[in-house]
Amino acid sequence: MTPPDKTIVRNLARHFVVMLTLGIVVAGCGRDDPETLWNQARTDWSARRYEDAEAALARLARVRPLKLPERLLRSQVARDRGRVDEAIADLGEVTPGMPPSETAIVLASRGTLELLRHRFRDAEAALLHALELGPDRVEIRRELINLYKLQGRSADFAAQYRALASSDNGPQDFAEAYLWTTGRAEDLGPPELAETLGQAVAADPGDRVSRLALAENLRRLGRVDEASQVLSPLPDGDPGARVARARLALDRSAPDEAEALLAAVPDAGAGQPRGDTVTVAARLRGLLALSRADATTAIRHFRSALQASPGDRESLSGLGRALQLAGDPSAARPFNEAARSLEHLDHLVQNARPPARRQDPALLREIGDACRALSRRDEARAWYRLALARDPLDAELQKLLYQLDGSDDDHSSTAPPGRP
Repeated sequence: MTPPDKTIVRNLARHFVVMLTLGIVVAGCGRDDPETLWNQARTDWSARRYEDAEAALARLARVRPLKLPERLLRSQVARDRGRVDEAIADLGEVTPGMPPSETAIVLASRGTLELLRHRFRDAEAALLHALELGPDRVEIRRELINLYKLQGRSADFAAQYRALASSDNGPQDFAEAYLWTTGRAEDLGPPELAETLGQAVAADPGDRVSRLALAENLRRLGRVDEASQVLSPLPDGDPGARVARARLALDRSAPDEAEALLAAVPDAGAGQPRGDTVTVAARLRGLLALSRADATTAIRHFRSALQASPGDRESLSGLGRALQLAGDPSAARPFNEAARSLEHLDHLVQNARPPARRQDPALLREIGDACRALSRRDEARAWYRLALARDPLDAELQKLLYQLDGSDDDHSSTAPPGRP
């Protein structure tokens, strides 16, 4: 089981417990009395006597149709016994007239189970539908964050985290704060990520997003031929595929091929939505222009990249280099400084990973200060709260947190100084 699965299982248990509390009843007296069987099934499940719980639920299903809490328990038992396909079937369908809150729980549970069997498209559809019905369901957003992290979807990832922060449900521990600030899970290395994404593509070959993410992960691991093979089913006109192939071309020192591939990808200035593909395409165009010492073109493309993703460190650095090449060091300075500040933030967070250091309130506060200096206020708040949990009597830290909580300033988590 890969590390993300641990989070998935925890969230699935939360979905189940919520509904289990709705089904508490007084025990009856007959051996096949529904109330007796239901209580027996719950008791057996709590004691991890999964086979006995399954038998009690099967008898109950013969007495009458299972109610929603009972279906959820049957699904949970199947999941606990390693039968995920059966667990999804046991959830049943959303029925007409079902309250939105119950529908959201069924959909969220289905989405979590789809994550477990690596069918990410089905998982996202179910989770997004559940979120429409229950926008305050924090665990659903966390599931989506977990999915977007795996697929490298930084824009969608950040949007879900901002929604959590706005509801005062931001990162609760170091691992979550680390994930938000770096976009990476501390316990999931590139090889494990490639394995997980490979399972997703194998389970659903039509999952374009996971396919693109797998190709990029393989590229970063230096497995360029495998990355090309993963991309081969995608059509030539797919913008994301063209960007991925352009990256591979640059890795093979084939700039002309990369430029030809990027020529058909829409630019951010052409009314395209902000997002990862547009950002990477513009950044690669800027790098190609820099390699030709074409400062004017490089500046234009790096600005387009920052328009799509204002906090992109590589684009900030590239724009600074292009402005310096154009002979305007004063204009380059804020972008270079912002890029260095982002690099410093990443260094601080990485430095805090050892167990002893993540308990150091001074270091956690320093990370919060770095986030705040970059206008990443929600992230600063999360790190300050972690620091305050280690040192509740720090009056200055309390004041900083109070100032952030009471501020009406922009809560962007992606806009560093020097924003174009």
